[in-house]
Amino acid sequence: MAEMAFDEQQSEAIATTGTSILVSASAGAGKTGVLVARLLKRCTEDHVPLSRILALTFTSAAAAEMKKRLAAGLHEKAQKETDPEQNAYLNQQLVELENASITTIDSYCLSIIRKYYSVIGLDPATAANILSEGTKTSMEQEAWTSALKEYDHAHHEELLTMLKAFSPRSEDYEELHSIVNTLCAHANSSIDPDEWFHHAAMSYTPVTKFQDFPEGILDFFFDQWKQDCLSIQDDLNVMSRTALDSEKVKPELIDEKRNALEACMQELDHRNYSGFCLRLDELAARKTTADKKAEKYTAARDHMEATLKEMISLRYDEKTFIQDAAQMDPICHSLCELAELSHQKFAEIKRDHACMDFSDMERFALNILEANDGAAASAIRDSLDEIMIDEFQDTSELQNLILEKIAKPDNVFRVGDVKQSIYRFRQAKPELMRGLMEKPEIRRITLRHNYRSKDSIVKFTNLLFERLMNVPGLKDRYAEEDHVTIGRSAQEEPAPVPVVFEEILSPEVMEGEETPGSKELKASWIAGKILEMKQKDPSLKFRNFAVLVRSHGDKRYLRSVFDQAGIPYDIDAREGFFQSELCQTILAMCRLMCDPSDSVSLAAVCTSSFYAMEDEELARMKIGHPSFTEGVKALHPEILEESQELREIARQRGISAMLDEIALRHDFFERLPDSQKANFDYLSEQTAAQQPQSLRDFIDLMEASQEEKSSEAMSHGSDDDVVLVTTIHQSKGLQYRIVFLWSTSQNLFRDKSSPVLADDSLYLGMKYRVPFWNAERPTIQEIAISHKGDLEDLEEFTRLLYVALTRAEERLFIVDVVKKTIDPEPITASVLARRHGMTGLILSALGESELFHIEQTVPEKIKPAHSSGSAYAERLPSYQGDVPEEKVWITPSSREVSGLPDLEEEDHVRGRSFGTEVHEVIEQLPDRIWTMEDLKDTGLDEDACRMVLAFGNSALYQKALTMEIHKEYPFYIERDKFCLHGTMDFIAISDADVILIDFKTDRISDAALKDRYQEQIDAYRSALEILYPEKRITAYLWSLPQKHEVEIV
Repeated sequence: MAEMAFDEQQSEAIATTGTSILVSASAGAGKTGVLVARLLKRCTEDHVPLSRILALTFTSAAAAEMKKRLAAGLHEKAQKETDPEQNAYLNQQLVELENASITTIDSYCLSIIRKYYSVIGLDPATAANILSEGTKTSMEQEAWTSALKEYDHAHHEELLTMLKAFSPRSEDYEELHSIVNTLCAHANSSIDPDEWFHHAAMSYTPVTKFQDFPEGILDFFFDQWKQDCLSIQDDLNVMSRTALDSEKVKPELIDEKRNALEACMQELDHRNYSGFCLRLDELAARKTTADKKAEKYTAARDHMEATLKEMISLRYDEKTFIQDAAQMDPICHSLCELAELSHQKFAEIKRDHACMDFSDMERFALNILEANDGAAASAIRDSLDEIMIDEFQDTSELQNLILEKIAKPDNVFRVGDVKQSIYRFRQAKPELMRGLMEKPEIRRITLRHNYRSKDSIVKFTNLLFERLMNVPGLKDRYAEEDHVTIGRSAQEEPAPVPVVFEEILSPEVMEGEETPGSKELKASWIAGKILEMKQKDPSLKFRNFAVLVRSHGDKRYLRSVFDQAGIPYDIDAREGFFQSELCQTILAMCRLMCDPSDSVSLAAVCTSSFYAMEDEELARMKIGHPSFTEGVKALHPEILEESQELREIARQRGISAMLDEIALRHDFFERLPDSQKANFDYLSEQTAAQQPQSLRDFIDLMEASQEEKSSEAMSHGSDDDVVLVTTIHQSKGLQYRIVFLWSTSQNLFRDKSSPVLADDSLYLGMKYRVPFWNAERPTIQEIAISHKGDLEDLEEFTRLLYVALTRAEERLFIVDVVKKTIDPEPITASVLARRHGMTGLILSALGESELFHIEQTVPEKIKPAHSSGSAYAERLPSYQGDVPEEKVWITPSSREVSGLPDLEEEDHVRGRSFGTEVHEVIEQLPDRIWTMEDLKDTGLDEDACRMVLAFGNSALYQKALTMEIHKEYPFYIERDKFCLHGTMDFIAISDADVILIDFKTDRISDAALKDRYQEQIDAYRSALEILYPEKRITAYLWSLPQKHEVEIV
């Protein structure tokens, strides 16, 4: 390990002792090298044994890298050391390195639990039984079901009131479940969950005066209005500047509007809400002149009017806010009571099974450290001479409290960068680091050099974020010490090489819209640029390129285009391992083993690489057979036979043996691509670790794990010559030679649409649902919490952009499809609040310069990328002629509103819904009066048979028997720009009439049936009117549970 040359600030961070230290390290500042050097110095020069050092990293990979570098440093010093005593000491440290506390915070908490579990009376087996995400989801579902039943039994009316408050459909338990999960997650992340639930329940405590609302709520409530006023002020300034070029615009009207705005802001400064409402009405009444020819003036005026309209829509009087809060108080208490009950049930289930999840690790560790007057904390504190914390800006309040319990005033070394805090969804609190920066007793050191990027990229970043991060009203700052300079001569350039923003101009695209077409354009441009650069510089390898995207969903467009271009890649396109193609195939096979009549799983298995059937073969099995399953039985009975053979292997020899057998049959494993082979191996490992006892347990595990946020197994090594496509979050801490940033023109605040907003300190915000009108209006708490979350999200989005733009070493390209170019303007909070994505931030802040170049192209100039002579992909023939405009496909059943499940857990083994079974039975019955004998071998229970017979004995069916009957009647209608297609359950046709009957199994009222299925039946009626224009169409829903028809007119 060669000695590294450290600059002044790095050397200070490495050498300083005797005080707690906070190191601010911008991107590329060499903080990992500093951490390792300090560890080495503390261990070898200060003779602090590794056993008395705790070093915490954000990821396991970072911990492993730190250990690797430290081992190299210790080994090198040991080889050079001539003093026998020192040499023995160094060798002893090498021995202890494997067990050194260089780890993640979760792993360290687990080590505390394993050592001190008895302090809080924890079952020792708990520490060895960490729940997988799938098992955790299953247990949470069990806890929710149990809590809901118990609460319903004790508080039935309160539950009904809650259901009505959060959804127009009072049977919508899923919405309530989602809300409860949100509350439980926030409680779990708090220092004291019980206290959080208690305060949350008090969120809507009735008040008699507006000023009596909690101070924190009022702060953000008034700040929301202030920010809106500042946005209007910005628009008026633009209108004033651009009005000079217009003959129509009357500047005096703009001045009157501005005066009215100032009156509004004065009332806000005095927190006089009633006065503000009066002034707001006056502001809205002041009109300005229009001039459509003045484009910038009109854009600012339109934005101002839209902001005013939004403000007026929220301007309820004080009395309304006070009354609504009082109305929501009992609902708030009921919701928190149910959520806390579900939380307790989940804890009980985990305790009964002697297991824990990742959130429990920190909670149990804190409980241990606080127990017995902090005896365990004192023992740990005395055992440590140095605590080092990496990525401190992403520490949560709970994690920080744990560290404070074991720290001394002078032995904590923290490294972080507020500008790179991008884990708000994991409760990261950058304000913790901001607070420490203000404490005089903390020694603050700022690393001032960048050792990663070329000089042009470093200067570009300084210039951009000086403008984006110093916005009045927001917390983030890009101060003088954040302006880094290059640290190595190799980063110098003979002339500036600008960062390139590629604008693909497409007037047809809606502003801020991300369409499949625009995504394909971006992917094609990136592919073409990669091939172009490789052609110009043959020394470039594919592994020199990286593409950064914000979401996993965008990766599939790059995968498709790279396949066409012959570009090798490393793309994990799904967010969860259990969503991989391999896992979905195995899941379909298992479902088929449990239910051979499951036609969906059967089709999935047939088309998978296990059988690899073509479309023509599938069609042959469907055509001429009552169902697809019957066709498989007739033409390929060996498929279902093999499925049952595999089921028997699972039953007799276990799930792992079944997977081994699947791998061997039809050379399934050998024919898999490398990425899916890696997934198969990982699935086998997970199965061996989890040891599901039955096929049903295995299916439950896989189904519950489908939302798990793990990645697919990796099939590429770090040295493979492939283009890496990764998310910005995944790229944090890494660097790439040439970077393409997949930019976007929108960044929505998704929390805003949630029925309940939760906050760590303001607690709960909910909309008030107006009785009988199915309408909502905001409460003061909801406005305040939404605004706070919006501000935090806006700032984190800017920090996410900082992370993205600081990964590149040599070249940086940014690409987006835009409707029109964006002109630079002063950056204010209102500019950020427009949420025009990364594209809006960059182009609003910067214009053309020697550091930043904007290139423009049009879609017609972006050709499909082809790699000549590539050995990576095979080109297939494609049609090159004119392609007619694609029609829109519409299915009436897509207009259905699906029913909700009962509170009981689903019967997974049946595999198909009751409705599907009944529909198939009616399809197979003869066109005559039915008897119980006809239904004997259908598999329906007695109640279901009686439902079917009730239809068979009805006057409606008797009338249909006099006509020509068609069941499961398919239709296809092509009009100018759409194709309407689908299947009708039952129609009967005569010379003058057509009767349409659609069977429903929903256990709801006739009125609810009409409301739910009106659109679907209207679509069927439209199709029949086109097919039979001379006939009278009569449409009915037949309610199987109610045993009567409901006419739809």
